Amino acid sequence: VFLWMVRSNKQDLEYMPQMNICHRNHYVITDASIYFDMLSFMNMTGKDIHNHKFICPDDLYKAHEIALASYKKIEKKVTEEEKRKQAEKENKVYVKEKEKFFGIRITDGELSIQVLQSVLEFIDEGDSMHHCVYENEYYKKKDSLILSAKVNGERMETVEVSLKTFKVIQSRAACNKTSAYHNRIIELVNRNMGLIRRAAS
Repeated sequence: VFLWMVRSNKQDLEYMPQMNICHRNHYVITDASIYFDMLSFMNMTGKDIHNHKFICPDDLYKAHEIALASYKKIEKKVTEEEKRKQAEKENKVYVKEKEKFFGIRITDGELSIQVLQSVLEFIDEGDSMHHCVYENEYYKKKDSLILSAKVNGERMETVEVSLKTFKVIQSRAACNKTSAYHNRIIELVNRNMGLIRRAAS
């Protein structure tokens, strides 16, 4: 621990109470860098770092991995919450621009295609399909309309239509691939392009 403090240029030890607990339990810290990282993750996730059962692990590296995984889970949740709050702020502009298209429903009995009706739906679409429809802010594209094509409620592809040319720009399945319904989706949208054209006028 002392050598780690020297290498890290630390004048004080933040976790002195934990060092005392280690000393009382005859616990030897074999890797100070990993150990203090573990304590930091535990502290940030609300773990009881005054309990020797947590801070004197038999397998330091495994305990570090568990603490890191818990931290990442919480960090991801916080990031998701912030993303959704931001989406709610941006939703008013999106709805104002695209609301006139929200009534459009395109179906052939099996396929069902409709416009994404909120920025939150862009998040869900992107998360489910593992592509960048939200991250690349397609909801801000004034000349594009984004639709979701589903079969029995299951997302098949995300469709982008140009509001200038009224043509399908792209249609992407999960991970930017194409589904077994790819050609049918594009044909169905093209056959019903008049609905979009009329809503835009």
